[in-house]
Amino acid sequence: MRNMTVFVLLLLFVFGCTTKGNIEGVLPLGEKVSSGAVSVGLLPESYGNGLLSVGYTLDTHSVELSAINLHEQVTLYMDGKEVKPFNSPFLSGHHAEGVLEFRIDDVVFPLRIVVLDVPDAAVREFVWGVP
Repeated sequence: MRNMTVFVLLLLFVFGCTTKGNIEGVLPLGEKVSSGAVSVGLLPESYGNGLLSVGYTLDTHSVELSAINLHEQVTLYMDGKEVKPFNSPFLSGHHAEGVLEFRIDDVVFPLRIVVLDVPDAAVREFVWGVP
């Protein structure tokens, strides 16, 4: 048993802790929410044809969402790459929802999305491990 444990740890060390797969279709991941003056929710929904679709919600009662630029403030970090959403709708009002799309070659875990400078939080980090 001890030899098996050493072997597994050695494999993790040699090959790293990322998982790359041929994932297509609906992703079995849960929504992550960061609360604050603006509540931000992200949910990786699906992957296909080189597009990762991530649903988003932003809710507030005190901040105008038009000051938030999703293209500038959202970045996907995956497999050593930084990817900006190629579609970035303009926000307005106090409640917004939609889908951000990222052009990527493959889904690699861990999947990390960082949202910068949303009121009352300089950095909001959302991470999903292997499903």
